[in-house]
Amino acid sequence: MAAQLTRQRANTREQDVAQTVFEEVANEQQEEQTPFILIEKLEQSGISAGDIKRLKEAGFNTVERIAHAMRSEIAAVKGISEQKADRLMQEAMKLVPMGFTTAYEVHERRSELVQIRTGSSTLDRLIGGGVETGHITEQEAMKLVPMGFTTAYEVHERRSELVQIRTGSSTLDRLIGGGVETGHITEIFGEYRTGKSQLCHSLAVICQLPISMGGAEGKCMWIDTEGTFRPERLVPIAERFNMDSKHVLENIAVARCYNSDHQISLLTTAAAMMAESRYALLIVDSATGLFRSDYCGRGELAARQMALSKMMRLLIKLADEFGVAVVITNQVVAQVDGASMFQADAKKPIGGNIIAHMSTTRS
Repeated sequence: MAAQLTRQRANTREQDVAQTVFEEVANEQQEEQTPFILIEKLEQSGISAGDIKRLKEAGFNTVERIAHAMRSEIAAVKGISEQKADRLMQEAMKLVPMGFTTAYEVHERRSELVQIRTGSSTLDRLIGGGVETGHITEQEAMKLVPMGFTTAYEVHERRSELVQIRTGSSTLDRLIGGGVETGHITEIFGEYRTGKSQLCHSLAVICQLPISMGGAEGKCMWIDTEGTFRPERLVPIAERFNMDSKHVLENIAVARCYNSDHQISLLTTAAAMMAESRYALLIVDSATGLFRSDYCGRGELAARQMALSKMMRLLIKLADEFGVAVVITNQVVAQVDGASMFQADAKKPIGGNIIAHMSTTRS
């Protein structure tokens, strides 16, 4: 009886060890597949679980987010002192390359890229073997984020790796340089009922297609500030591309937004979701409508611009950190200054220079 009990205990210990090894291997494989490092990795460096929880609640979901942040931004998190902020940055920079690297190391990482054939051997040769998979090229870009000076040639090489999401219109694709770029902000502005939201519905479906078909092989996130999201519009678009409409709808995360503060807080939630799953596109429709209603009159113009600037900075960080394409729609306002009498259609986008300077593409 005692011998049998001893064997049972030994078998239990072996099963526990095997389960632990299996979990460690699974975690290592997951880390290799993701283009970023989850913030929980810092627990191995001695950062407490409580501090990591506080950082996640404040929108710090990846080690890259810590490494690229300012110390004051980290120290502003409740419960994180300046000393803790310094240590967090030091540990994060050990995991995220922030300095120089050798050309050999760059070559080794690029050798891991997977290329998708286009179906044309001639085109494959022209583009270097095929279309490089988006999630791996984004991973390499995040590892090689330059924090100092670099050459124009290196910038050109990195830009050649960008994934462009087709709009569904070849004419519009040509106008905006091939499609909506990942890692950047594209602004679409116009009057009411000019097709801004319809274009967003098309992009929400197309972004889920393979890269070879003009997609980005990822999910879509949609922040709806005006109640314009219509899932029934997505079904015929999905059918056009022979996609399962139910699967397409399940891959689109939608949040109805009710005020400008809520809109900014949703971007923090978006960061947490992007850390857990692969998203290719973030849509904010519209980006300025709630700010326009929450900040009325010239007396609140400065406060509105500051709030808009904060939102745009968050969008830029999401694009940089997770490699998503960000598409925002914008309303227009009538121009009432003296110069408007000389223009046939005196309208301009809302947000002024704040939106204009922080958007990569305007259409």
